[in-house]
Amino acid sequence: MDKRRIGIRIQLSTAFAVGMVLVALVLVALDFVQTRSYLLEFARKEMALAEHAIHARAGRYFEPVASAAETLVAAGAESFFADHGNGSFFRIAERLLTRYPQIYGIYGGFPDGTFIKVGHLTERIRLEAHIPKAIAQLTLRTRVGPRSDPREPATITWRYREGRAAPWQERTGHTDFDPRERPWYRAARSRPGLHWSDVYQWSSGVLGITVSKALRDGDQGFVGAVGVDLRLSDLTRFLDSARVSPNSVAFIARGDGGLIAHSAFALDHDPAPDQNRPRSIASAGFKTGWPLEHALFAAVTPGESAVVFDYQGQAILGVANRIAAATEINNDAILFMAVPVKDFVGFAIRSNLATLAGAMALIALLIGIGFRVARQIASPIERLARLATQVGKTGFHDAAPHPGSMIREIDDAGAAFNAMMVGLREREMMRDLFGKYVPERVVSDLIARGGALEPVAAQCTILFTDIEGFTGLTERLGPAELVTVLNAYFTAASAVIERYKGVITQFQGDAILAIFNIPIADPDHAAKAVRTGLDLLEQVERAEFGGQRITIRVGIATGEVVAGNVGAEARLSYTVHGDAVNLAARLEALNKELGTRILVSESTRVQCPETGLVPVGKVSVRGQSKPSLIYTTPAAECR
Repeated sequence: MDKRRIGIRIQLSTAFAVGMVLVALVLVALDFVQTRSYLLEFARKEMALAEHAIHARAGRYFEPVASAAETLVAAGAESFFADHGNGSFFRIAERLLTRYPQIYGIYGGFPDGTFIKVGHLTERIRLEAHIPKAIAQLTLRTRVGPRSDPREPATITWRYREGRAAPWQERTGHTDFDPRERPWYRAARSRPGLHWSDVYQWSSGVLGITVSKALRDGDQGFVGAVGVDLRLSDLTRFLDSARVSPNSVAFIARGDGGLIAHSAFALDHDPAPDQNRPRSIASAGFKTGWPLEHALFAAVTPGESAVVFDYQGQAILGVANRIAAATEINNDAILFMAVPVKDFVGFAIRSNLATLAGAMALIALLIGIGFRVARQIASPIERLARLATQVGKTGFHDAAPHPGSMIREIDDAGAAFNAMMVGLREREMMRDLFGKYVPERVVSDLIARGGALEPVAAQCTILFTDIEGFTGLTERLGPAELVTVLNAYFTAASAVIERYKGVITQFQGDAILAIFNIPIADPDHAAKAVRTGLDLLEQVERAEFGGQRITIRVGIATGEVVAGNVGAEARLSYTVHGDAVNLAARLEALNKELGTRILVSESTRVQCPETGLVPVGKVSVRGQSKPSLIYTTPAAECR
């Protein structure tokens, strides 16, 4: 199976690059987490400081409203009408307007439709009442007369003067205004205590709220309602200035979600005027117009620590706390603050991105250095691999030595490779030289056994062959020509014998002694020996050797033999001894008497009956008490 392989240079470079990137990312991530934690804590402290400031300002902003409403209620309804319109109501109201600029107007409404108000002189009223521009008076007294028919306009009177000592002047007109239809009047009449309205836009265009309370007489019950307009511009400007980040919001709402003041109203008008827009951040409709406020209202609990919540995929830090000074108005005013976490951690993100960019640049430089180091490591290893591949494909004879490396371990490996190549060449040279005198398979067995080849006794098939008429051939040819003929014949015969896994143990003059099944076991040794003999006869019959045609005789026998290295201590010869050897030589010689080319013993034929051997007769062999049956092949009979 083919395996995907990656070069060591790429592996080292990749591992180094990945390691450096991971280290950089881990360090940047740790720094970001630590910085983010610090900045979030800093944001919480900033929000706490802003809360404290807003609570103090809101207290000073709301307290006079409650006091004004309670004071007017305590003065009673008669204060509105006493002294022909100059009762205590007007004095109290003008004093409150002068002292508290957040109070925009103070008024009373009555069941007969009468409306009495003390308020600031606005440009709209100046134009409507035709009051000269030279009048710079702070307050304006307005009276809407009673009406018997709600469908008819009422008379409206504006009273003003140029100074405290100047006489009062009047302007009159008609108006459709009916206090009994106003939400503040209805709320005061429907339930006791102070009522705090939702934020709305007055006819003057100013955003504010109205605090109202019923005027009641013990006998008559409800006799009117007092209203105090609280302008939110100063509070919303302060909410806007107290925001802890450019994208943060701060607003005050009731517990039921009714909006009181918002930093977005800092321009003293509704930034998105919509008379139908809900003014409760708890309502589903408010979620469309003010989704962040809606999410903040749902996520935080007043009085608890600041929390981080998800809003449209970004983290928001939110907190809510009740405004203690507002409890007298509605017992439920809550300050909400929300800060996008990115406003504070954005610096950390930018800083970390810059750090990451610098780290990446440094990593790129280090990767280049790492690549060079990897090349220094990989190049000698690659050369070693190429040399090993070359040795595997073409052998080690022409392989160049490994040049070495500056890295000690790789240099040691290269030196070991070079030493191995020298040893292989020496071993091959010895093997080639040894193989010229010792059978190749014996050499292989000697190498496998570490040079020790123990004598063995085993069944073996012996093949013995010599050249017919060799004496005459010797007389006809000179020594050189004779050696050429013998070498050519022995070379061809050796190839045939080795093809059938035979081992040549001796060249005796013109004779060859070959063995099968020793030293390497072969269960088919008898049949292979017979086929070897037949192939030798066929090859000799159709070939010339050194320009000469020859004829050979073959004898084959099978039996127990002893094989081993025999000779002097300094010079050994691998050979076999046994009756089978003598029988094979005797059978080779009998070919001349019987006129055959190959003779095979009974012991051999028994092991290869499929070879088609035919009996020739019995023969007596020296050392054997009984004659032996011998065989030949029809093709090998002499013609």
